[in-house]
Amino acid sequence: MSDSDGEAEYSAAFTDVNNGKAVVCDRESCEIKVFLPGTETFYLHSNEPGKHGRKVCKTCYQYYRHKTTTKRRGIIILFSSTNNFYIH
Repeated sequence: MSDSDGEAEYSAAFTDVNNGKAVVCDRESCEIKVFLPGTETFYLHSNEPGKHGRKVCKTCYQYYRHKTTTKRRGIIILFSSTNNFYIH
């Protein structure tokens, strides 16, 4: 086995999202709840100070995006002399 083959195997082990574990949507009423490894999730902030947010699947994220009572946070742009930072 050459070095380049070993590097390819090594890279693949670390690029696999969540180390091959199933992805779980944190929305209680999610219709699917458990997804294949590597499924994209979206982070939702909690409205309660000090409480952690949750990761949800794309379908649940779209639900919250269109829900009229969902609080939306704006994008904050911080300027420095060397970098621009975007916080969403």
